Amino acid sequence: MKARYALALLVVLAACTDRAGETPPPPLPNEPPPQTVVYACDQDRPAEASYGADGALALTLGNETWPMQPAEAVSGARWTGETLEWWVTLEGGQEVATLRQLNAQRIGEAVLARCVRPTTGGVLAPEPPAATTPAVADAPAAPAPTTEQPCAGPALSLHVVSADAAAGSRFNVLAFTNEGTSACILNGYPGVTMIGTNGQARAPFRIIQDPGLYYGESASIEPVRLQPSGSAYFDLVTTAVAGEVPGETEPCPAVVAVRASPPGDSGSVQTPLALNPCNQRARVTPFRPTETTTRGG
Repeated sequence: MKARYALALLVVLAACTDRAGETPPPPLPNEPPPQTVVYACDQDRPAEASYGADGALALTLGNETWPMQPAEAVSGARWTGETLEWWVTLEGGQEVATLRQLNAQRIGEAVLARCVRPTTGGVLAPEPPAATTPAVADAPAAPAPTTEQPCAGPALSLHVVSADAAAGSRFNVLAFTNEGTSACILNGYPGVTMIGTNGQARAPFRIIQDPGLYYGESASIEPVRLQPSGSAYFDLVTTAVAGEVPGETEPCPAVVAVRASPPGDSGSVQTPLALNPCNQRARVTPFRPTETTTRGG
């Protein structure tokens, strides 16, 4: 009996000795907490955005919170969820964020909220530390920037202003409106895509750039400056008469919407527009500051 007890004691001591010699597992790295910032939105609504270290976003507006993941953006930073898009750009020392409803093609369309947050850095950049050394008295001050940034797709909305028809042609005046908080510039032609009944871009389809009546053949195209809530206009001209494309008959294939983007920016916005453009082409004019095509002065 004593021998059996001694043997059991030796086994327990050996097990304890083995555990004592084991190296404890390394502690798990501490994941940095989400960076949470608050935006002031229209209708006096605050929005709280928690940006995780892995790039994920938890956006809270009112009593609802939506998880989102990073998405491709041509400017600023963009996140998308199941039905919503959150796009942040830097404009005049502020982060300007737009919450949009995604359409069937996962393009932000209907605007649900527009929000701003003052910042002195880039998009989502922390505030710089306060200066600890006095500035040199005779150092020349950096000149204030005088040029405004080109308008970016996320800060614009698109709508049809007017429509007319004559001799088989359809004339539509469309406008980009600056929904941001800083002025921006539109210069040249918009990028235009015609959307068919299947929700996809019509193809093949040509968009022909035409200076139109406002600029004419000899006048140079001029940049249009958009203040917040300001608009720039362009014409979309189509024909309802078939004859140039073999096998195409009237009414020609339907278009249900127009998608447009500012020059040099692939961020686009969309507006409903019912057309039956024939001959697989449309003409588009440059941006101008007035709805009418008559030049003043």
